Amino acid sequence: MKPLTRHILESICCLFVTIIWLKLDSIIQNKSVFAGVGAAHLPGKRGMLKSLRDKGYTVKALLSEQTKNGQEQKQKIEDFIAPPSLKEYTTADGFITMNSFNDLKDFFYNGQKFSVSPDMTNGAFLTISRFNLLEFLPSEDNITLERLENFLFEDIPGDIISKKIITSPFPGLSVLNKTKKGDYQKYHIYKTPLELIIIKFGGPKHYVLDYEKVLFESIRFKTPSKIIETFKSPYGKYQVRLPKFNTQDNLNNAGNKLIQANIGENYYFLKESVNHDTYYIEEDEFEAKYIAENFFKELKIDDSMSGKYNNRTYKSYEAIATFDSVSKRKIHLKTIVKDGSYYLLGYSGFEKNKAKAFFSSFKFNKTTHDGFETRTDTSLHFTVLTNTKPVISRRNSYNNNKNKDYEAETKQASYYSKANEQIYVSRTKFHDFQMYTDIDSLWQEMDDAKLSKYNVDNTKPLKIGHTKKTKKDNIYTYSYTLSDTLSAKSIKVKHILKEGVLYTIKSLNDSITNPSPFITNFYETFKPIDTVMGKSVFKDKTGLFFEALKKDDSIVFNAFDLLKFNTSHTNTIIDLVKNFEFPENKEKIKINLINELIKLDEKKAVPFLKDLYAESYSNPKIQTAILKAFLNKKDRTLNKEVLALMRKDLPLEQYAVSSLFYTYKDSLALKKALFPELLEYTSIQEYKEPVYNLLAKLKDSSIVKSKDYKKYKKTIINDGKIEIKRSISEASGYGSRNSSLYSYVKLIFPFRKEAQAKAFFEKLIDCDNAEALTTYYVLLEKAKEPIPAKLKNKTLYDYRNQSLLVDKLYDLGLREPYLLEEISQLKYAKSYLFSDVNIETGRDSISFLAQKFFETDNNKKGTIYFFKLVKKKDYNDSSKLYYAAFLETKKNNKLVTNIYFESSYSGKYIDENDKEEELIDDVLDLVKYKTRKHINRR
Repeated sequence: MKPLTRHILESICCLFVTIIWLKLDSIIQNKSVFAGVGAAHLPGKRGMLKSLRDKGYTVKALLSEQTKNGQEQKQKIEDFIAPPSLKEYTTADGFITMNSFNDLKDFFYNGQKFSVSPDMTNGAFLTISRFNLLEFLPSEDNITLERLENFLFEDIPGDIISKKIITSPFPGLSVLNKTKKGDYQKYHIYKTPLELIIIKFGGPKHYVLDYEKVLFESIRFKTPSKIIETFKSPYGKYQVRLPKFNTQDNLNNAGNKLIQANIGENYYFLKESVNHDTYYIEEDEFEAKYIAENFFKELKIDDSMSGKYNNRTYKSYEAIATFDSVSKRKIHLKTIVKDGSYYLLGYSGFEKNKAKAFFSSFKFNKTTHDGFETRTDTSLHFTVLTNTKPVISRRNSYNNNKNKDYEAETKQASYYSKANEQIYVSRTKFHDFQMYTDIDSLWQEMDDAKLSKYNVDNTKPLKIGHTKKTKKDNIYTYSYTLSDTLSAKSIKVKHILKEGVLYTIKSLNDSITNPSPFITNFYETFKPIDTVMGKSVFKDKTGLFFEALKKDDSIVFNAFDLLKFNTSHTNTIIDLVKNFEFPENKEKIKINLINELIKLDEKKAVPFLKDLYAESYSNPKIQTAILKAFLNKKDRTLNKEVLALMRKDLPLEQYAVSSLFYTYKDSLALKKALFPELLEYTSIQEYKEPVYNLLAKLKDSSIVKSKDYKKYKKTIINDGKIEIKRSISEASGYGSRNSSLYSYVKLIFPFRKEAQAKAFFEKLIDCDNAEALTTYYVLLEKAKEPIPAKLKNKTLYDYRNQSLLVDKLYDLGLREPYLLEEISQLKYAKSYLFSDVNIETGRDSISFLAQKFFETDNNKKGTIYFFKLVKKKDYNDSSKLYYAAFLETKKNNKLVTNIYFESSYSGKYIDENDKEEELIDDVLDLVKYKTRKHINRR
């Protein structure tokens, strides 16, 4: 929402004055009026005071002093306290019962729970803050009343009037204080076996003194008991046998939940955590075990842990660890993974059979829901049968700045049930020019998005099942489930297309049992509302695009890729490219049309584009676009046409020409036809680098031989010498590595015995271009020729270039024994990490920290190397952590060059309070669980 400007605010005030004035003027004629008006409406040329005077009214300020009686009456009003209506209320979990002003409203935040009961009439309040003690679990800092007393008294405002010890029903403190304003407050602090409870009562003046007894003497707690009973969760999701004396966190709301209970020294807990990931499914067994391992790790007793899987309907893991080295107390855990919920059952005590009975009593039931009604989502524009309200995604607000009617827009919302089920909904209104050939092409795009061809993180693709496609009237649907063979979870997906709007509904479900009514009702009753549905994506919009282009409409920007052209559009495109005067900011569209034209109808396009090339003498971008279009067609005849066009006229546009001859491997052989004629143009600066780079690629691939360009070797060598000079003048680092000098090395190497070439390579060793130097080294090694000592010093013995050298040698299968003697795995790691990092010699320093062995969760072993970079600065030094990990291989006669895990290019900042050992341990955890997205979200 845009902020209100001063002009808008003034206009609003004046409009208000006008409206109020018209009403007042009509009433004032007949009777006396007492009216209250905000101060902002009074002053100014258009304010109410001037308006009254302009109408002939006499306006006077009331300047009389306040009388004694007035002061007394005012004070009497301020001192008045309405007798509160107090009734007995209980917290949601039944643990605390007491008199309060109204229902104890429960709130849960960050693992803490609060109850609030305000007296709005008198400005008074009652709050209950509850903190889980977890004292039956290992902890370095147990809370005592003495520690608490010192801590709390620093935060209690004003003066402490009295302080008393409470002994019943639980030990605690009673504190009365008076604030600087003269208001009294009272605290009761109790330490129960499970929680620390702070009850605070505050109000104006003596309010607390008048009613403290009525409140505090009414406090009752759940009585400790030895009874174990069946506890059924709200909405019937599960049941378990628990001690009657228990506390509950957030059981009646969506989110993480916790139940704690105890009988004497026997402590029980049940925690439900939630993660509704509708993009990735992890292995259930892994997650079940990890939860237990991580719980014990946080308690710092994981070294004594042992456990095993106890799988039944759902994957489960049971583990045990020793409380400490002194007591015989054990902590037993059981984890269960089901849909989007993760259950952790725990027992801390001395009797194994109690843990076993507790674990075996846990059972899942059918979740029940009520209160369903048809609701309208006014943000995403649909109706659905549900019993909850949506949580609108904050991402929706990011789009508020653009929101042009024709642009694409996506809005998102989530519906949560109190039983921890979630439904995710997105609404995408396509761009007005979005086109699909047919519905199958849209559904295929959906499939490609979820089953990417390029699996960059090596995760196993999910299986698609239960596919169903429908069409009714003008609404298309596509439903399916995504699953993994190692999990009982499944992702239920439904796409709904109507005109130009696509809805997607997703939920993480249990594949073993049927979804609850919360899920099924939503999918079955979801109905888009006919509001701003956009234009059908199956309509041919190319005509609209062309018309908008001619009218210079901004809708055409970034819309070209959304269109679908066919041969019927060929003549229209030719006419447009030929006759329409494209403005400079839309010239990219003209280039795109040229590329599209040759794809549609080569027979018509080629003659037209050849003529256009000749006519575009003063527009090198268009000429370059035509050449690229011909080269990208993967046609030998068109490649020759490129040479013919270049003979007639040569486009000179640096940035366009630099990528003119970029080619993919599958079309590389076609480029041979361009040589040797293309070398004629290397005298022109814009063509020198792209032509030589292409020739070097052809030489590398053995598509051309040195004899094919021997005629031009003198020119190539001279150009190479100039490039060496340019490289020497540049600072070492990324700039020099990025130059094309290595292409000259490849092209000139076959002539290395000749005098001119010898001079080139002698000068080459004086530069610091890592790509060129290592390329020269590798070519000499491949030819089994001696390596000059100076070249060795700059490659084999220079840590910055060692990894690059090894990679190039190994790529060609050159694994000489001396490499391992000179370059260890540690040196390779250092070279890999710091080869491109800007390090000031004599000022900055790199130190080796540690070499650590690791084993991944799927039993792969490896080694990780840690380094610290210290950069000296004028005001303060900065330290960064770098690391590189390698997996073990069966080949011991070679370095491992595949990086399994690494720090970022910029490293990780080390704060002055960070301990290096702890940072290293954190990284080892990341390495161990590298492939687990829920843990390692890098």
